[in-house]
Amino acid sequence: MKKALRLLLYAGTLALTCASVVLLAADFAGRSPLAGAGMLALSCAAGYAVSGYVKERRALVGLLAALALAAAASMLLPYGNWNALLALLGAAATVLGARHDWSNPETKLVDARLLPVGLTACGLTYLVALINLCQSAKQQIGYVAYGYLILSVLLLNRKSVQENAGGQTGRMMRGNQALAWGFAAVLSLAVFFRPLQSAVWNGLRWLISAILSLFDGKGAVSETAPSDQAAGRMDLSALGGQERTLPPWLEMAGNILLYAVAIAALLALAAFVGWAVWKGIRRLGAALTQWLYGFGSGTGEEYAEESEQLMTAQSMGRQLRDEMKRRARRLFAPPRRWGALTPDQRVRAVYRHLLEQQQRAAPDAGNLTPEELCVRAQKDEAFARLYNRTRYSDSDITEQEAEAYRSYLKG
Repeated sequence: MKKALRLLLYAGTLALTCASVVLLAADFAGRSPLAGAGMLALSCAAGYAVSGYVKERRALVGLLAALALAAAASMLLPYGNWNALLALLGAAATVLGARHDWSNPETKLVDARLLPVGLTACGLTYLVALINLCQSAKQQIGYVAYGYLILSVLLLNRKSVQENAGGQTGRMMRGNQALAWGFAAVLSLAVFFRPLQSAVWNGLRWLISAILSLFDGKGAVSETAPSDQAAGRMDLSALGGQERTLPPWLEMAGNILLYAVAIAALLALAAFVGWAVWKGIRRLGAALTQWLYGFGSGTGEEYAEESEQLMTAQSMGRQLRDEMKRRARRLFAPPRRWGALTPDQRVRAVYRHLLEQQQRAAPDAGNLTPEELCVRAQKDEAFARLYNRTRYSDSDITEQEAEAYRSYLKG
């Protein structure tokens, strides 16, 4: 993406983050918010221009730009005492933009930290507008929150796919962006249902009027309507000619169609949110299970028979239950001392200690072979061969062989 386009994207996102404050201040002052919004956009663009194009003394240039724009906002904006607040807001936006790191891949498209800030600002200013009966500002803040949420969802979705998809970026991008645009469409329908309903009715009025004009009033519709016609029947007199009304069955069909579309859209939105929540719960459960699986006991003298079963999706629940049972038993059963163990059990106890030690640093250590585990733990590979003898060979392990590796319990 070209640098100029990135600058516009960064500046627009930051301006939307702070726009609700400008709208509320303009409503309190009884003025148009266009001047404040323009000054805010200029401040955001100036800050990102400093971070993107100034090579030397960037901090000084950014500070001077913030002071100059704050002074201009204080003197030129038409909001009276609210100019001071908007000047501080513009200066903060300039400094924030001047500190942006353009080379950071985490913020190449959008700074995810702005999303909660913007939504919080919209929520707080909307609440203030609601309490103070600022109807104009309340509606404008709602539209800003809608646009900010749509932009954030699209950009964050694209950023996530680019960072995590690897070689499948192109294929996954299409599907994920289609889902994101579908979410945006459903949200738009929910937000603009009333205007869309009005537009659909106006379209139907025009279409039906055109059809009726072809038949010159003949058909199932009445030529004139009484002055006390029932509410809810569509009046087409505004289209010219004689006053006409739609048949009741046609009005009912139109209402059913509109509400069916609205209900379907809301159900689709609920299904999308439920699917996202379900995926989040599954990921959280998998992460919690992996953490519990790698959580070892802190004592080196206790012994428990190791479980070498690989962690798979099918055995995840069983592994979690077994792990919790084993830990519950350890709370009530005293650990077996080294002297009470057979040579085979001593070797297994040492191996179990090494495995738990490595799982604290890397949960996937349970998938390693004994040789790989010894390499990772920087232990003698001869111990891996001795451990394999205890598992697969009928030959007895002597006490001297097991005692040679007791020191590993203290590592």
